[in-house]
Parts: sequence; structure tokens; C-alpha cells
Amino acid sequence: MIFIFRFLNFFQKSFLSKQIFAFLAVAFILVTNLSIQFFVPSYLPMSLFLGAVVVSAWIGGCRAGVTATAVGAGAEVYLSFRDGTDPFGEKAEMLRLGIYFFQGFIISYIFGRYHLAEQKVIEGERKLEEALEREREAHLITEEARRSLARNQDHLEKETLRAEKASQVK
Repeated sequence: MIFIFRFLNFFQKSFLSKQIFAFLAVAFILVTNLSIQFFVPSYLPMSLFLGAVVVSAWIGGCRAGVTATAVGAGAEVYLSFRDGTDPFGEKAEMLRLGIYFFQGFIISYIFGRYHLAEQKVIEGERKLEEALEREREAHLITEEARRSLARNQDHLEKETLRAEKASQVK
């Protein structure tokens, strides 16, 4: 399980790795679709590609989700041509493709906003930690100054008593 999280964490680092993940997610769904079509020839679910969009957007944010949406649509068009239907010739297929794009963009947008909110929370936590560290340092300096002042006051009182005794002796 830890391996999976480390694997997924790798794809959250750079723009290119997020795009690669989007392509890999769609490729996995394409292979799954082709495998299912081997056993059930009339099986052509576009909804499986939404899984790739969700995972890509969750890992990589809005851009990776949009990439997965576009690549998934291309894979769906490929599967339609492979099946012998023209996805651009039938209104139902065009509507299905349009709905897929709409769903993919909405999912990508939502996860993109989630990533932005997550980044703001992380930045806020970092700033809070810095402020707390500065406050701790200021508290330590104040405590040291208070102790030093107390030592100086004790020393001054002793010197004052010594001076009073010396003036009384004279």
C-alpha cells in the first residue's frame, strides 16, 4: 500500500509527470476496454474513461484532468471507429461525446479547485508555523531579559545595602 502512495506521490511533482499520469490512466482504461470487448464485442462504455479523468484530476489537478478528458475522448473515437461506427456521423454519438467532455471538464475543474484550496491550506500552515517559531523566539528573548533584569536588580539591591552599611559605619 505504501508503494502505491509513493508511486502516486511521484506524479504530483511536476507538470510533465501529471500529464504522463493522465495518459497512463487513459491507456489503462483503453486496455481494459479492449480486453472487455474481446469477450463482449458490443461493449463500448465511455463512462470507464471518466474513471481515468477522476484519478488524473485527483492526482494532478485541473490540467491533468482536462488532458485525460481529451485523450479519453480520442480513445473513445478510436474505439468507435474500430467498432465500425462513425462517432461524428450520428447525433447520439456526438451528444454522448459532448456529455463526456462536459463531465470531464466539470470533474477536472472541481479537483483543480480542490488542489488550489489544498495548496492554500499548506501555505497557511507553513506561515502559521513560522509565526509560532518567531513567537517562541521572542518569548525566549523576553524570558532571558527578565532573568537578566532580575539578576541586575538583585545585584543593585545588594550594592545599595552594602553602600548603606558602609555609610552607617562612617
